[in-house]
Amino acid sequence: MIYCADLGRKIEERLCLFRQDKAKKNRRGFEDLSEYARCRDCETGLSVLKEFLNQQKGDNEMTSEKRNNDIPEAKNPEEKKKPCKKCGVPKRLNEFPRNKICRDGHQNVCKDCRRKQRRAFREKQRLGTSATAPAISNDITSDPTPSAPHRNRLVIDLTNYPEVYERIEKAGIDEIRTPENQALYWLVMWVRAESEHEADGV
Repeated sequence: MIYCADLGRKIEERLCLFRQDKAKKNRRGFEDLSEYARCRDCETGLSVLKEFLNQQKGDNEMTSEKRNNDIPEAKNPEEKKKPCKKCGVPKRLNEFPRNKICRDGHQNVCKDCRRKQRRAFREKQRLGTSATAPAISNDITSDPTPSAPHRNRLVIDLTNYPEVYERIEKAGIDEIRTPENQALYWLVMWVRAESEHEADGV
């Protein structure tokens, strides 16, 4: 409790702070708050306001320090390593292409190996070597109950969808895959993502 000379009685500090705030607004001319004009130059009120601001500043610093301490230390992707599935050499994560589907956000084949694969694939195409997968000799589309060796095979007819095939073929060249393998890769990645969403309850 403090003594307010304007009101001639003791008041709580929060009421004094309220009157100080009104006095500032009166100075800005927002509304007629002339009854608080004397609070603007009140030494007691100014000291209460100063003490409040200092305390608030200290609380903010403590909160900021606690918040910084609660933040877990960020992992540097350059320090974490994993082995490349192609060459087997442990490398930093930034040496692997990014892929949001993978658990660590990076693919399993390093950039160097992918670059070598891409060169070999293009050289193979340049020499005219067939890069397509062998065709299925048996017509499994006519048999509603295919034999056991063909139960895990799927035939997709894209005859009427040339733009779809071109997109798959272009993506396959960029990823060093045949169109068949590229379509299979997309399907596997989609199924895997759906499984992860179900596991997370999404």
